[in-house]
Order: sequence, then C-alpha cells, then structure tokens
Amino acid sequence: MNDHPTGDPNGGEPPLEERPRSQGLIPHLSPSTRPGYVGDEVPRPRRPTSGLSMVGMTALVYGGMTIAAVALGLLFGGRSIWMHPGHVHEARHLVTHTALGAAAGLAFGLLMVALSRLFTARFDFGKRLHMEFHEVLGSLRTRDAFWMALLSAVGEEALFRGVLQPAVGLWLTAAIFGLVHFPTRRGLLPWPLLAFGMGLAFGLIFEWGGDLGGPIVAHFVINFLNLRHIGRVSYPGYGGGWAPGARPGGDGG
Repeated sequence: MNDHPTGDPNGGEPPLEERPRSQGLIPHLSPSTRPGYVGDEVPRPRRPTSGLSMVGMTALVYGGMTIAAVALGLLFGGRSIWMHPGHVHEARHLVTHTALGAAAGLAFGLLMVALSRLFTARFDFGKRLHMEFHEVLGSLRTRDAFWMALLSAVGEEALFRGVLQPAVGLWLTAAIFGLVHFPTRRGLLPWPLLAFGMGLAFGLIFEWGGDLGGPIVAHFVINFLNLRHIGRVSYPGYGGGWAPGARPGGDGG
C-alpha cells in the first residue's frame, strides 16, 4: 500500500535515474556558480594522463631512435656513437673527460631547471607555457617521469649528438633538433627556440667532454625534474586543465 499523500513516492517527479543531471542528488553547477571561481576562469576538469601508456609510447619511439642511431654509426664508418670523433679512445679518457663531462652536464641541467622555475614564477608567459605542457602530460607519477626522461635523453642524444653532430656540425644539428620539437599546439610555439638553445648547449658539452655522458646527464636532469614539476603543479587561470592532486603554484602531495 502506498502511504504517500499524492499516491506517488516520487512526489510527482520522475524516478531519480530518469531525471536530468541538474535534478539528481547533487545539482550540476555551471561555471558561474561553482564556489571559488568566476565565469569561464574555472579550469576544465579532466582525467589524469595514463602514465603507463605514455611510458610505453616513449619506450617505443626513443628505443627505436637509439637502435637507429647505433645502426647508422656502424653503417657509416663503423664507429661508436658514444665517443666524439675528435677525442682519443683511451682508458684515461674515463677520468679526464667522462667524469668531468657528466659533472658539467649535471651542473648545467640543475642550472636550467632553476632558471625555468624562476621564469615560470616571474612571468605570465612562463605560466601559460607550463600549463600547455600540464594539459598534455597530466599527472605523471615520479617513476613514469623518470623513465620518460631517461629514454628520451638517451634516444635523442644518441641520434642528434652521437650521429648527426659529427656529420653536419654543431649549429645545423641544433637547428634540426629545434625543428623536430615543433609543436602541434599553438601555445607551445616558442618551444622550438628553446630546444634549439638546448641543442647548442648539449652539443658543446659533447664536444668538450668527448662523449655522450655529459649531454645525456644534462638532458635527463632537465627532463625529469621538469616533467615531475609540470605534472604536480598547476596555475589556474593560465590554462584550461586541472589535474587531480595538483594544487595552485605548489607541489601535489
């Protein structure tokens, strides 16, 4: 027996599962009514990026790049791409050049990361560029950022510094390096210029240190620390994305 005054347990309303979203248990809030935000400044909610799929794609692309670089080195001259042709292949090289090159790469990488943090904190353009990458990458776990940074550093340095630079020179290699980083998103258009500058720096470390150790270390440090930072930090109002777990201007937990 139905004891509801109107004879309808829903009070004349359609069943809950048939109601529009705005009539459910929790009303749907339009951007202009969400607490803490005004109008279209509300970041668009989105799902976190799948770290596993991104790492798998990174391994496929940069693993293939490394294999191609080694094959090209053997095919044209039968040389090891690890060493710069202008340096001697002796045991003392490990002490006098490899260790110093790796140390220089580490120092340069940390300096570039510090400058990028300062640039992002001080300038709106830096925040917008940060958020463009944030929307693409999503919330990366530390181990995903580690493998993506390592694989990309080894693959790109093997091909560009190990194979191309001895063949076409420092400047042309850096220019090609910048061009292959040309983005599909308009907000990332400055990125090729930054990549060109990084290509010059990595190439100089390669020539000075004599092997790929230095540029790989520099490339890895920059990629890893920046990937981790981009995945954990968000600047609402400077882009459209908001990754769960990230908080404005600070590291996520």
